[in-house]
Order: sequence, then C-alpha cells, then structure tokens
Amino acid sequence: MQKLKLEIKELDKPAEEREEGENRGEYLVKYDAESGEFYVKHNKQKVKLTLGDIIADYAWGIKYVPDKNMPEKLYYRLKKRIETNEARRDIEKIHNQELIKTEHLPDYAKKFRQEGHQAGKLAEKMVCELMTRLQFLPGMEFQIQRATVEEDIVKKYDFKILIRQHKRGVRMEGGEAEEITSKKLAIQFTISHNKNKLREKRRQLREIREEIAENSDVDDIVLVRVDLNQAQEIFDRWMAMGRPPGGPEKLIDSGHKKEIFQGITQGMAEMPDEELEKIFASS
Repeated sequence: MQKLKLEIKELDKPAEEREEGENRGEYLVKYDAESGEFYVKHNKQKVKLTLGDIIADYAWGIKYVPDKNMPEKLYYRLKKRIETNEARRDIEKIHNQELIKTEHLPDYAKKFRQEGHQAGKLAEKMVCELMTRLQFLPGMEFQIQRATVEEDIVKKYDFKILIRQHKRGVRMEGGEAEEITSKKLAIQFTISHNKNKLREKRRQLREIREEIAENSDVDDIVLVRVDLNQAQEIFDRWMAMGRPPGGPEKLIDSGHKKEIFQGITQGMAEMPDEELEKIFASS
C-alpha cells in the first residue's frame, strides 16, 4: 500500500518532473492522439493496446508505465488504474498465501508446478485474463472477479462473473423505464474430456448449488468445458515470441475465444454476432 501511495503522489507532479518510466516498467505506453489509442513498441514494432490489455498483462508479469508526454488528465487516469490494479493483485496474492497457512489449505499451485501438470491451470488463467480484457471493451456488460484460493479449493470456483442485463420495465409517462438487473455466476472451468471426471464435477456442482441456495455471494455455479488442451503449447509459443503484449491468450484462435465468451456468459451478455466476430478477429 505504501508503494501505491508513493506512486499516486507522483501524479501530482508537473509533467516535466515525472519519471520517464523506461527503467521502471517493461513497456512505456504512448498515446496516439490522432487515433485515440494506446500503443507500445515491441521488437521495434508498434503494438496497439487496450486498457484491458494493460490491466490483464500484469498477470503474466508484464508491466506498463504511461509516457509522461501524454495529455495530463489521461496520464493521471491511466497511471492510477495501473498502480491500483498492481496493488490489488499483489494484495490478493499475499491474502491467498495467508489463507493457505491459516486455513491449512493445500498449495495446489506449488503442487502443479512440482508435478508438471500445468495445462489446466494455464488454460484457466488464459480464459480469466481473456475475459478481463474483454470486459473493458465498449458494449461489454460484465465484470470478472478472481476467486480466492479458498473459493477455488473449497467452493470449487475458478473465478466469478457479474453480468448486467438491461430489461424493459413498466411503461411510464413519457416512455418506458429500463430496468438494470445483475447476476453473479461462479465459474468452474475444465479442459477435460474424461467422462468420469466430468461426471464427478457435475456431482460436485449439485452439492455446491445446495449450499448456494442457503448462503452465498453468487447466484449460481456453472461448469464450462473448453477445448484448450494446447494451453502449454500456446504459452511456450508466446514465450518464444518474447512475451509480447496481449498475453498468451492473444494466440488463441477466434473460434475458441467466441466459444469461451459464450460459455462463460451463458448467453446473458447481449452482443450481436457480427460484433462478436469483429472483436474476436482483432483480439
């Protein structure tokens, strides 16, 4: 938290007094006033960035620092978003380690690293960060919430999604009122084709739903199976490319991205098919 306070304090300095940032982050984010887009240089090539990319890439160890020469208000907003995101994720990591100790939970992340069974966890992380990127795009009415290690191990949530829906309400004088409702789903993610494993996961879900009905911060839990068995291969390819912006999920083909989006939002995030095709073709 002290680091965050110091970083935000720096925002109050005039532009000419701010640190350039090239040595403090992996990429220096510049702003193209003509197109209204952020970009960085990777391997001497100009790479366009969305706010979602900047937020999600921290999960893969990629850091960004805004260029001091971008417009003052934009610099302030972006810098604050970056530092808040980094602090929040760092705190989550510390909190999870404390939960492992205090609640005597198994450290599955360490176990997977030791045993070399990382494909499932890699796929889960790619999906979570892909959805994190998408939530910042215009028209996307949802928010991704990462699960704690306790929710992951005990409640079987891999992450949660809060979906906002716009519904026509009662007719009133001067027009029809719009009602905005929301639903929070817990997502249990799998890449397994094994029928016995899938049957066991569905059995677990039935038990968890009974607990949800009594007391929970989610409305339902859903099992989403996506064919991402090549997650390790995708990750290795991304590493070999020099860890470019966009994370390894950028290398997932557009068909799989659409399948992931539709499976996780359960048809509740309204978006025309032509818009989805455009988003996934360019993401």
